[in-house]
Amino acid sequence: MSTTDDTNATRRGSESNDLLGAWQPIASAPQTGRKVILFYLNRNNKARTVMARWLTDEQAAETDADGVGLEGGWYECIDNWDDYTEVAIHEGDPTHWMPLPAPPVSA
Repeated sequence: MSTTDDTNATRRGSESNDLLGAWQPIASAPQTGRKVILFYLNRNNKARTVMARWLTDEQAAETDADGVGLEGGWYECIDNWDDYTEVAIHEGDPTHWMPLPAPPVSA
């Protein structure tokens, strides 16, 4: 990829962020079970952006099919697995969030 391609990709990414809204501090994130986009650095200091939601202790216990003692906190939402639909985020602490974009409107 050329420098021009990198610059254009960055510009397109910034435009996409403008459409979604600005990243907000994690302290202001809803803890209602609503899915949002989260940002955090993993244990290898790599940026991660995931769809996630906050689960209370009770909600986490309800999803604990394996009986491992899940606790409340941020859970990455995985919509394409049969066995697990949410996985605890344990390799870093989310620092920012933004709302999910609206789904596309059919043409």
